[in-house]
Amino acid sequence: MLIIVLVVFNFLSKGRPQPTLTWLINNKPLEDHTVLKNDGKIIISRISVGGAERSWLNTSIRCQATNTPLLSPHERTARVEMRLKPTSVMITNKPGQMSADTEVTLICVSHGSRPPAQITWYRENRKYTRGKHHIYTNETTTVSRLTMLPQPEDDGVVIRCRAENAVLSVALEDSFRISVICVAHQFPESEFSIGLEKFAWIHNCQ
Repeated sequence: MLIIVLVVFNFLSKGRPQPTLTWLINNKPLEDHTVLKNDGKIIISRISVGGAERSWLNTSIRCQATNTPLLSPHERTARVEMRLKPTSVMITNKPGQMSADTEVTLICVSHGSRPPAQITWYRENRKYTRGKHHIYTNETTTVSRLTMLPQPEDDGVVIRCRAENAVLSVALEDSFRISVICVAHQFPESEFSIGLEKFAWIHNCQ
């Protein structure tokens, strides 16, 4: 339920007509409003709107007071601010395999949260503190880029992205299990053996 109260002070001299109040939502008149007080000096008016939805975010609500068509009405405008739960979170790229000691960037995107969701990366159930973490946000979207260097011991672990609206204590998660492979590199055993095509294989993980 969205409730807005406006207090109008009537500074006109006695005998002058009291102002007429008009409420507008996104410039459309709203007929249903309640006058809570009218003692000749102060008018207090209230509107109640049930079932406020996400689409109400940044809605303009205006109240105009006028007592003559000869002058422009006095008015006050409010903008609807809302606290919203995140509607989605997704790791947009989930590599089928990663190479040990080869840098990879994961991207997690959260939509719908206001204030913008705080994104945290986890390795299993612990915060992932390695690598580089960059955050980009706008009003209701958060994009997190995690640049990581997988290690052999990361093979088979679950990487999770958690998007949380800390104000509402609501969070969503996305996750996937990573596969880390060891890459073998072929190189000459010595600089003198290149012509003899004598090579050895070195693996970069155990």
